[in-house]
Amino acid sequence: MAQNRGWTLPALFSILRDLRDLAFDADVWAKHNNQKSECMEDAARTIAKAFGGCVTDRTSPPDQSRKWGVYYVVGLVLKCYFKIKRISLSKNVLRALEANKDIPDLSLYPRSHQVTFRYYLGMLSFLNEDYAKVEVLPPIRLNAEQELTIAFYHCHIGAQANQERILTYLLPLRLLKGHLPSDELLARFPVIRELFWPFISAIRNGEVSAFDRALETWEKKLLELNLWLTLEKAREICMRGLFRKVYVASNNSSRIPISLFHSGLRIAGVNVEQEEAECLVANMIYKGFMRGYISHEKQMVVLANTNAFPRLADRASPFEYSCIWAFATSGTRTDLSRGTFGFAFWSRTAHDSLLRTMEKGLPVRAPIPPERRSKRSSSLLRVVSLVSLVVVCVYTGLATRLSWSIRTSSTIPINAAQILDKCANLDTLPGPPPDFYSRKESDRFEPGTKPVLIKRATIWTGERNGTEIVTGDVLLDKGMIKAFGHIKTSTILKHGHVEIIDAAGAWLTPGIVDLHSHLGVDSSPELSGADDTNSRKGLVQPWLRSLDGLNTHDDAYRLSISGGVTTANVLPGSANSIGGQAFVIKLRPTSEKSPSSMLLEPPFSFNGSSIEPFHPPRWRQLKQACGENPSRVYSGTRMDNIWSFRQGYEIARKIKVQQDQYCEKAMAGQWQDLGEFPEDLQWEALVDVLRGRVKIQNHCYEAVDLDGIVRLMNEFKFSIAAFHHAHETYLVPDLLKKAYGHPPAVALFATNGRYKREAYRGSEFAPKVLAANGLDVVMKSDHPVLNSRYLLYEAQQAHYFGLADNLALASVITTPARIMGQDHRIGYVKEGYDADLVLWDSHPLSLGATPKQVFIDGIAQLKEPHTLTKPSQLQKVPVTPNFAREAEEAVRHDGLPPLGPRESFKKEEVVMFVNMKSMYAKLGGRVVKVLSARTEDAERSRRMQKEEMGVVIVQGGELLCKGIWAECAVPIKKLKSETRIVDLKGGSLAEKQNVDRCSSLGFSPGLVSYGSYLGLTHISGERSTNDGTVADPLTGSVPGILGGGEAVIRAVDGLQFESRNALLAYRSGVTSAITPPQSSGILAGLSAALSTGASNRLAQGAVLQEVSALHVGLTMGSSVSVSTQITALRKLLLGGTKGDLGSQIDKVVNGTIPLVVTVHSADIMASLILLKKEVEAESGNTIKMTFAGASEAHLLAKEIGEVGVGVIISPVRPFPGAWERARILPGPPLTQDTGFTKLIAHNVTVGIGAADTWMARNTRFDVAWVSLDSAGQISEADAIGLASANIEKLLGTDTEDGTNTDWVATRGGSLLDFEAKVVGVVSSRRGVVDLF
Repeated sequence: MAQNRGWTLPALFSILRDLRDLAFDADVWAKHNNQKSECMEDAARTIAKAFGGCVTDRTSPPDQSRKWGVYYVVGLVLKCYFKIKRISLSKNVLRALEANKDIPDLSLYPRSHQVTFRYYLGMLSFLNEDYAKVEVLPPIRLNAEQELTIAFYHCHIGAQANQERILTYLLPLRLLKGHLPSDELLARFPVIRELFWPFISAIRNGEVSAFDRALETWEKKLLELNLWLTLEKAREICMRGLFRKVYVASNNSSRIPISLFHSGLRIAGVNVEQEEAECLVANMIYKGFMRGYISHEKQMVVLANTNAFPRLADRASPFEYSCIWAFATSGTRTDLSRGTFGFAFWSRTAHDSLLRTMEKGLPVRAPIPPERRSKRSSSLLRVVSLVSLVVVCVYTGLATRLSWSIRTSSTIPINAAQILDKCANLDTLPGPPPDFYSRKESDRFEPGTKPVLIKRATIWTGERNGTEIVTGDVLLDKGMIKAFGHIKTSTILKHGHVEIIDAAGAWLTPGIVDLHSHLGVDSSPELSGADDTNSRKGLVQPWLRSLDGLNTHDDAYRLSISGGVTTANVLPGSANSIGGQAFVIKLRPTSEKSPSSMLLEPPFSFNGSSIEPFHPPRWRQLKQACGENPSRVYSGTRMDNIWSFRQGYEIARKIKVQQDQYCEKAMAGQWQDLGEFPEDLQWEALVDVLRGRVKIQNHCYEAVDLDGIVRLMNEFKFSIAAFHHAHETYLVPDLLKKAYGHPPAVALFATNGRYKREAYRGSEFAPKVLAANGLDVVMKSDHPVLNSRYLLYEAQQAHYFGLADNLALASVITTPARIMGQDHRIGYVKEGYDADLVLWDSHPLSLGATPKQVFIDGIAQLKEPHTLTKPSQLQKVPVTPNFAREAEEAVRHDGLPPLGPRESFKKEEVVMFVNMKSMYAKLGGRVVKVLSARTEDAERSRRMQKEEMGVVIVQGGELLCKGIWAECAVPIKKLKSETRIVDLKGGSLAEKQNVDRCSSLGFSPGLVSYGSYLGLTHISGERSTNDGTVADPLTGSVPGILGGGEAVIRAVDGLQFESRNALLAYRSGVTSAITPPQSSGILAGLSAALSTGASNRLAQGAVLQEVSALHVGLTMGSSVSVSTQITALRKLLLGGTKGDLGSQIDKVVNGTIPLVVTVHSADIMASLILLKKEVEAESGNTIKMTFAGASEAHLLAKEIGEVGVGVIISPVRPFPGAWERARILPGPPLTQDTGFTKLIAHNVTVGIGAADTWMARNTRFDVAWVSLDSAGQISEADAIGLASANIEKLLGTDTEDGTNTDWVATRGGSLLDFEAKVVGVVSSRRGVVDLF
């Protein structure tokens, strides 16, 4: 028996367990009967003896040793000690385990033995608040959390009660390390959830007051479980969460006023004084919850630039805090790399501050009920101990550094505080100051501005991604939006005398924001004395500033405001890789009348170029460019371009490293030989780029250049705000998503493209495609490339070609405001935002939408505006056509989709268009409406009788019949079954024949383009793709082979077909073009008329007329005088010129062909009118003279009408781009009349021109806009005539009967409707019907 005792263990376990249970029951019975009982203590002693017998068994064989019962018995005895609250006795048992080295490893015992032992081991550490490790058992050395974690995961899955018991103490330990339990875990243990959920929720949300309420509610239970003090420690985790919310609300700023933390505490229900809030923050830093220091003098918390709120689990020990202190003056700084504090010098202020803080003790928390105070005695003891520890640490630190301080105090610079402040602010990101949203008055408020109430408006707020529309009022005062929506009368009365504007339901939006403008630096009119767009002194010049060239006398300010533009980002040009710094301006004139007073949140103090010393800084803007422009200007390549970037940024990177090293030393108090702060005025802007404080606006077109910039961003670790122009971004959206930091926005033109090689693949569908790929889309003007007055037109076109209406409006309002970093004050209709608003005469996305009033900083900008009453259909979002197929093809064909017709019908093939809504035709030299279907009633339209349908039957491009169904009944009966029927409304024939279903049809004459070199060029910026420029006989010699001065150039000899601009124009209803030779001199030559849809010159109908007119040009911009130019023209017309030129001049003088004079100045026109009279008096014939361009023709409307001169206005919407075009008639809302209405009122034949080849496609919208701006004076028929019959008449290509022409079919409306799409062209000239 002595040799074999292992078999007794199960019996021993059962006996001891029963003994424990009986003792427990006996004690319970005695207590219930008010008797004293020590049964459990006796049982504990007995079980402890059994433990001794097991642990000392050295005689039994190893496999039968009673040592295998050690941990089971230990579990029983520890449970007894816990029951009788004699936990200290546990140490004896544990020491015995430690002393007996021959006890088998714990992992070899049954899992139940291990779990029980580890649970009690963890509990011993927990109750002794020794969370870090178990000191009494060196072989194990696991901390309380680890022991309880192992116990929990090894516990049998069915032992729910045991798992709950372990979690009861494990969860608080995990909370102290910042680990919150999952919802799944809590769902498994409802008892645990009920107890801990209030604390977990409070920690998650940083709700300190909720945490305090939970402590009070569960106080009794927590005290019973010995959890109260542990969970009270977790309150600091909750406090950390609150302070982190303050940090996030401050845009992750590294400098936060103590007042902001104080406000956060009060909002959270923790009512403390600001000094106590300062102490709370100090404790957070001291205990490692935050990284940084407090500048007591400045009342500022300076946080680490990175990892300001370390993960709780990443701290050296979440349970043990090193001896450090968080208060500092201007000379004290945390060494964040080591996690300790170095005192560079100690001021009396810092000393007093520390003493005051120590006198206060730790932060005052929520009021404690009297009955709880006694229970917190141990907590109070720890507080006193902690403060004592701090005192010892601080003064020990002072003593050890005293001699050092005396030796080095003479080396501390007098501006140490400024240096430290600058260093602390180096990486602070820009944003509004903390009190910005509580401002009562705008910093741009003009004293004396009256409050304004706009009533009954339809408000597009910009909120909810541009989908929020509110009907109501808007109150403006102090340069801000004070209220909107339903505004109480009492609120209005508080603002005194309020000017009231009744919007009567009109649309109201925030002001238009132009992200890319050269307004004021590329001045209008263009004059050499105000040309400040580009410096050509080097590829990389970040030190230049557009502000320094901002011209306040630019004529375009007033015009742009009249288009609703209130804010613009004025950029340097794109001649350089880095052209300089840009500035955001408000366009309104200021009382100061200076460029500086126009700036919106300038980043500079005006005493120098440094960043203003306030916190946080303001966003800066920088212009970069890549690709063709820098390469062309500096005769380089793309390789030179990218290298110039890398070279510049490497200089900036080195300066940044030097600054960081300098600040590291300054913050550590190492002032000896520190020297001056390393900076360079030329490169400081690029250093700020690397610190993330600059919005870069990057001119960049092609994939090769975009890729180069993305690589540059990732190499030097900086972000770009937006790629501008960016014609190929829609082809490489994934490339943009690889950009450092975030994908750049894309700032685009709507249809302006193909003017140089890198713009050749641009697409009108780019905004739609980019938005579908989750990228921000901005429409921009690049003013004066496009007149920013019509920036909204870019958004309208983007919407027409598929961009969602909310994103289209946002692309010129909210998105650019956000991209330039100003969306905290502009871009939205929100209370507290700047009072920049536009009241429109129609929906902003409808064609021709014009401001009725514009407010900037609450000041009305339009004095006595001329407003128009627009039809009801223009008061809603246009229902735009479906271009899904075209957009998909643009991407699939890498930006060069086929532009030819989808189907073509020639010769004997018959096509019938049915269900026409309207039809226009040329009759008697003008366009008239010949058909208008009765579709005013929707229900009637759906059940329209055949007899009322509009029908056109075409064969070989010739119209067999046009009119209503009844009028074409005979030809219809003769149609064969293979006839192609294009049903644009629906009907019975559509069901029986081959049908293409569309919507309502419009049929109009094809439009004619004039004014550009359409048909002579593919890419205007590439000489090898163009016909070229003719020699000028006035300013240079004409080669003898041409006949010298007797030569005249014919455009027909250089015609080029199937250019992309021509095909796009053809698909947009422009079926022909009249193009003169390209010239910059006085004599251009003879124009030719061509079909834009023809494949080559030899094709049928490709050349409509080989000679149309003789073209000359007179300008104030010539190198020779105007008077010389007039004399030369007089000599041509009266001097008996010989040769080919002479014969053409004779035709002009005889009235056979027109003389087209490109001229803008009214003064030159007056001389030409007199010259015309002179020549006509000499010859006895009437000259057909036409003025083209004619920006100032309205000044001589009466005289021009009297002499029978025609006028082709180009550009259609006037702009004072040059001195000779300065006296424009801008039209509504600035003037009632336009140049068109003024001239037509004096019986002048007027046409429209396109200033560039890419503009030809928009001719239909141009004439529609002219009609809308005419207040009913120009009908739709007359508007179509401006770009068809009138042009042909003025340029000598008209036919008397109007039969030899082209027709354009549209669906969704007429050719002038913004909701219509061109679906076909019928060309009698080419004998073809093309369907798109």
